[in-house]
Formats: sequence, C-alpha cells, structure tokens
Amino acid sequence: MSGTLKGADIVLRKLRDMPRQVRFATSSAINETLLVVQAWTLQTALPGQFTLRARGAPWQRPGTKYGFNLKFANRNSLTGVLGSQADWLKQQEEGGIKTVQGHRVAIPTAFWKRREEIMLRQKKPAALLKAYRKAVRDSRGIQPTKKTARARRAAQTARNQAKKTAAAIASLAFTPFLGTGELHPGIYVRTSKDRLSIKKLFTFTPSARIPGGLHFEDRGEVIVQKTFGDKFNRALLRAIATAR
Repeated sequence: MSGTLKGADIVLRKLRDMPRQVRFATSSAINETLLVVQAWTLQTALPGQFTLRARGAPWQRPGTKYGFNLKFANRNSLTGVLGSQADWLKQQEEGGIKTVQGHRVAIPTAFWKRREEIMLRQKKPAALLKAYRKAVRDSRGIQPTKKTARARRAAQTARNQAKKTAAAIASLAFTPFLGTGELHPGIYVRTSKDRLSIKKLFTFTPSARIPGGLHFEDRGEVIVQKTFGDKFNRALLRAIATAR
C-alpha cells in the first residue's frame, strides 16, 4: 500500500520564499501606516495647532520644501519616514524660547490679529515698517534718485505692494510708527487725530516662550501601534496569495 502527496513541491517553494514575502509585507505595511499618520497630521494635528492657509501653496502640503513628506520603505530597507524640514516645528513639538538673530521678536496684539486669523504678509512688521520709513523720508523731503530700468521695475513692484498694504490697514487713520520714549518698544498707530488715540500693533521683546503641544511624535506613535499590525496581516496574506 502506498500514498502520494501532491503539491508538496509548491508548499516547500512557498516556505522557502516566506522570508522574502515577509519583508515585502512589512514594507507594504510600513508605507500604508505612514499614509494613515500623514493624513492624521494634515487633517487633525496641524489644524489643531496652527491657523493654516486653505488656498495657494500651504507650507505643510506634501511635495513642498516644508511639507510633511514621506520616504517609503522597501524590501531592502524596512524603514519609512514621515517628517518636515520646517525648523520651527521643533519648538512647536517640544516648547522652548524663541529668539531672532539680530532682531527682537514681534508679537501681534489682539487689536491687530485675532488668534484664529492668518497673518497676511502686508500686515507683518516688515510691511508696516516699510510704510513707516517711507513716511519718514517723505517728511524730510527726500526725493528718489534717478532710477535704472531694474530699479523702476522694483519701484513698480513696491507700489503694487503698497496698494495691498494700504488695503490691509485701511482701518488705520495714520501711518504705523515705532514706539519710543514712554511707549514700550513695538509698532503703534494713531486711529484718530486725538493725540492719545494710539493702538499697539506689535510688541517687541527679546524672546518669546513657545508652549509646545503639537505632540506629533507621541500621538503619531499611538497611531502606528494601533494600525501597523492589521496592515501587516493583510499585506502578508496578499503576498502569500499572489506568490508564484
């Protein structure tokens, strides 16, 4: 009496190929898990910490310099990475003291910017100080010198920017100015002809404390722990089912 075991060669071949299938399944599970964490970062974590632009080219968008980009794993390198090159995120993650090399930190007041608002470029200190310096030049009767074609183009660009700035500060009655004397260092503006009708737009300070609270790494790790196992099991079953 004898028996024949059919298909043993197929089973043995699949067993020999198992390490390769496991590595393939692992890399697939890593990448699928990273996509889940990336979606959570863009849709939940960042909107909960920052006021983000909905149009144009948001800094956090994948594919941009500071975006949350992925480096995928493969069978030869079972390591995937999700991260951003934005250097300011470290303080948002861990907290710390913000300083600006050679300058003071400008903190907007509630009068000039509500927390949920996005700080428009024409409302930032650079644009306001540019208007201030122009007002100083005009008050001293300083006339522009003869311009080259390149300078004329730059001047036209500046005029266009000035129009945007004017629109942004249309609620202000006078040109912003730097605080001196009894005024705390900052940027101020008069809102009427009354000498005392002064509003502060920005406060200058040597440093500012960033409270942190993004918790990207800790919260991302929780998602990985909850997600990876299921992704791996599904990927391994697919790899075995499609193995030749």
